[in-house]
Amino acid sequence: MQILTLISDLKLRDPYVSLIKAGLLSLPHDVQLADITHTVALGSFTQTAFLLSGSYGAFPEGTLHLIYTNCLRMPDALPVLVSCNGHHFIGADNGIFSLFLDAEHCRSLIYNDVKTENHTLIAKIAQVVDWFLQGEIEAHAKPHILKHAHDHKASFNSHTRTIEGNILYVDSDGNAITNIPVSLFHRSGKGHPFKATLPSVAITTEHYSAQTVTHNLQCYLAPNIMGYIELKMPHGNIVPLTGIRMEDKILIEFNA
Repeated sequence: MQILTLISDLKLRDPYVSLIKAGLLSLPHDVQLADITHTVALGSFTQTAFLLSGSYGAFPEGTLHLIYTNCLRMPDALPVLVSCNGHHFIGADNGIFSLFLDAEHCRSLIYNDVKTENHTLIAKIAQVVDWFLQGEIEAHAKPHILKHAHDHKASFNSHTRTIEGNILYVDSDGNAITNIPVSLFHRSGKGHPFKATLPSVAITTEHYSAQTVTHNLQCYLAPNIMGYIELKMPHGNIVPLTGIRMEDKILIEFNA
């Protein structure tokens, strides 16, 4: 059985996700569908890449990940199949793959002659999935060089002992997830006290984990399940309470 994951900005109010799944389940193959999320910010490839980077590795090797972000607004886009780190990805190459995969270690194929009844990217992806499951991934494709997009990765400045990152996602509990890997936070801070600041909303915290706060309206940093640092409050909803927005900068300064 082939595992297929889906990620998109289509939400669940409309029937689009169900129609995508119906098309995939109608293929003459034994597949298992798994949703990563359908609540990506509208058209945000940066957020899509961020969420994929923290989740695709949790699936078994050989999983095929389907990227539908902005798919209804790209009728002329061509599907690209990328194989990397034991996983496979299909989506439009708008630079998204370069945001979470090392292009030098990827195998990429582009399908520029997909014939479907309608010309939507959704239909084109389904056709490539069918070829993939038939073992015909090369018969209809050409080698492809992935486009590069500028990535705002979190960075550590060893001179000022600071990490600079951004808020890239807000989860259902209103927690603000940064693009700062937990490993970078611990490697850079080495257990020293810190001060985290969001200049745009005048928020500052020196707390790591809920056990260090003294009341429910204090903010603190914590690791999340995807391996990134998130900013939260003991009972959630930090974003609506503080006005934090996507792409807001966060600065973490360590005291040696």
